[in-house]
Amino acid sequence: MRGVPHPLWLKKTDGQRVGFEPVRIQREIEAAGGVTGEFGEIIAEVLANAVLVQLPQTDCVRADQVRECIEVVLMESGYFRSARTCIVYHEVYASHEHDKGINPAVMSMHRYLTAHLAV
Repeated sequence: MRGVPHPLWLKKTDGQRVGFEPVRIQREIEAAGGVTGEFGEIIAEVLANAVLVQLPQTDCVRADQVRECIEVVLMESGYFRSARTCIVYHEVYASHEHDKGINPAVMSMHRYLTAHLAV
């Protein structure tokens, strides 16, 4: 991921601005690929670079923009199971942040993914 331009800041869903860490994108993608068995570290790095290229070229991006880019890059690359894994993980994370009720089936999937997507 060296040499790929990226934002300096990430605006979290709670409004807090933190330093942008591109390696977290690669870790999430690699974890999703590991859970589904679709790909490993090398492909995850290529996909993470593609995410960085698709992000808005500004100083600060929102967390939802990063999540959407990850999901789109995975789908455009044909890794639909990994994309679905990330979408479910993101949805459950967002539900927790907004203190919404969560469907029990989604919560079961979340427990499984959390054990494998510790990013």
